[in-house]
Amino acid sequence: MKAIILAAGLGSRLGAITQHVPKPLIQVNNKPIIQYQLEALYQAGIFHCTIVIGHLGSQLREQLGDTFSNVKIEFVENPLYRSTNNIYSLWLALKEAGEDDIMLLEGDLVFEAGLIIDLVDNGKTDVAVADRFSGSMNGTAILTEGDWISSLILRDQQTSDFDYNNALKTVNIYVLSNMLVSTKLLPAVAEHVLVGRVGDFYESVLSELIHDKQIKMSVQSSEPHRWIEIDTQADLAEAQYLFHES
Repeated sequence: MKAIILAAGLGSRLGAITQHVPKPLIQVNNKPIIQYQLEALYQAGIFHCTIVIGHLGSQLREQLGDTFSNVKIEFVENPLYRSTNNIYSLWLALKEAGEDDIMLLEGDLVFEAGLIIDLVDNGKTDVAVADRFSGSMNGTAILTEGDWISSLILRDQQTSDFDYNNALKTVNIYVLSNMLVSTKLLPAVAEHVLVGRVGDFYESVLSELIHDKQIKMSVQSSEPHRWIEIDTQADLAEAQYLFHES
């Protein structure tokens, strides 16, 4: 299995913090966000990672090098990071993915290594990590039927009467089989890109594929492991608190 980390974005919601430092290099208790991720990948037995870079990407190249935390690193450049969304970064990475199964992560996540270890030890592919919704969470929601995802509901699709009690929150970590990637996801992502839908989130493609019953995906709970997505300065302050003993 190989990992893909999407780390090209501007991180503009963090204001001045990301003007001179890319979001994955922001320190959470004296450790960069991406170091949490690479250390977890190594502990879970994943030794190869593709990182899609854009905003201040040279800093990531310089700090991480070809190998970091015993994980071999390959960089893919997104030259259009200012005008595209993560679907374009994913397209660039998947074109170079080869025949391995993929663990897909976003570069603004801090989590306990046990979350990734459990996911790998579970042995399943085509699975999304999810958590129960809590007060401050927002983003893509998951609805399930039995063991399977029945719908992915993007944030802008969640109506004022959306029932979060019956939904889960995506953690933005997925394990995807080579079969799903090569036969379904990559062609669908490429189609979005080729028709100019480069401002989409890649979750919109997964949502369409699930809705059309072209793919089946299950869910793995993030519990009992701590995790947080860092989009804002408030998120960063919460991360410092959550991981103060790490």
